[in-house]
Formats: sequence, C-alpha cells, structure tokens
Amino acid sequence: MQDTEDFRGIPKRKLTESEKQIITLKIEKVRLQREKSLLILNKGIMLFFAFLSVAVIGVVNKIITTVQLNILIIIGILALIIGILPYGFASN
Repeated sequence: MQDTEDFRGIPKRKLTESEKQIITLKIEKVRLQREKSLLILNKGIMLFFAFLSVAVIGVVNKIITTVQLNILIIIGILALIIGILPYGFASN
C-alpha cells in the first residue's frame, strides 16, 4: 500500500519526447545553478583565507594595527557569508 502512495505524482500516460526534453532541461538548469553556486562558495572560502592570512602575517610582522586587523577579519567573514548564501539557496 505504501508503494502506491509514492507513485501518485507519476503520470499514468507515457511522456512525449518534448515533455522528456523539458524535464531534462529543468534538471540540467538546476545542476548548472548548483555548480555555479559551488564555484562562488569556493571563491568565497579562498577569499576568506586570503584575508585571514594577510591579517595574521601583518600582525606577526607588525605591519598592520589592531583596527586594520579587525577590518580584515570582518571583510573576510563578509566574503565568506556572501559565498555561502548562493550555495544555501541553490540547495533548497
């Protein structure tokens, strides 16, 4: 009985070729959007670690002040958040 309830959304008729292609295109569009979001996430993570490493190297070598350190860390966190948001929306 449980199996029949799972298949309620499947049409009783055969799909035409154009309907199959539309479904395939929709799946491909979602896949491309997810890949695009994953690329943005990767760039955001790289940017975060770049800001973090510049901040650490700057503090260790006493090149930047603590205010500049805080600004770099905040910018890095913002870049990470901006990179995560599209990936979160694409996974829904």
